[in-house]
Amino acid sequence: MPDRPLLRVENLRVSYEMGRTLWKARRFDAVKDVSFTVAAGETFGLVGESGSGKSTTGRAVLRLVRPAAGTIEFDGHDLGAFGPRTPRWYRQAVQVVFQDPLASLNPRHLVAKTLTLALRAGNDGGTGGVDELLDQVGLARELGGRYPAELSGGQRQRVAIARALAVRPRLVICDEAVSALDVSTQSQIIELLLKLQRELSLSLLFISHDLAVVRRISHQVGVMHLGSLVEQGGAEEVYRRPRHAYTRMLLDSAPVPDPVVQRERRARRRAPQELTEEEA
Repeated sequence: MPDRPLLRVENLRVSYEMGRTLWKARRFDAVKDVSFTVAAGETFGLVGESGSGKSTTGRAVLRLVRPAAGTIEFDGHDLGAFGPRTPRWYRQAVQVVFQDPLASLNPRHLVAKTLTLALRAGNDGGTGGVDELLDQVGLARELGGRYPAELSGGQRQRVAIARALAVRPRLVICDEAVSALDVSTQSQIIELLLKLQRELSLSLLFISHDLAVVRRISHQVGVMHLGSLVEQGGAEEVYRRPRHAYTRMLLDSAPVPDPVVQRERRARRRAPQELTEEEA
């Protein structure tokens, strides 16, 4: 592994205008002073509840939103120096898999056409690569002749992953990529991502509200709360010895098939607004 991380985010702040007074605009900081790195060939899991700022952080890396402050570097390149247009090489190097593939796949295109267009975008023309992509994500080749609506949720997500792989990315951002799937399908998609990571040396930024899922796939984990990164470290370390009360609350919120444990958790659980000043 190189000493320099593939992705470096430092002191990131993303703000939105919430209205104006007579003198100035009122702004809301969706992401506040967030810093982390993603090593080449590894997964950084970004976890938090809805509204915590984790998806906004992913959109900033994709250059879908403009940071108000801070820096994002990819392989040593400062994204702030790109100007208003994103270079083609960066759009190919960084791909995304969203939560709902049915919304992100063109419903009028057969799977084969969707993948063919993606291959052409990556300068890898020809339909011969479509079968290879389907094989790579564990789909039968005949599914290339179907429309997205004719596939199951897990199959559609595999197509979305195949489309991302078509341009040979170095980093894939998975934004709640398994949260809409049932537990068994979640497990299959996670195993697929782990397999692809080993085979292709992919880096992943895995965004999820489920700390148990993040633990399974991630090397490093960052926990976001109210726009801030309140805790980060090795996945096992964060899971076994959480330092922040909000991380402990997330862990206690995960269901376990034991009513006694569930009662104990409810008894000791503290709401996020009850965090001490030091923890917040």
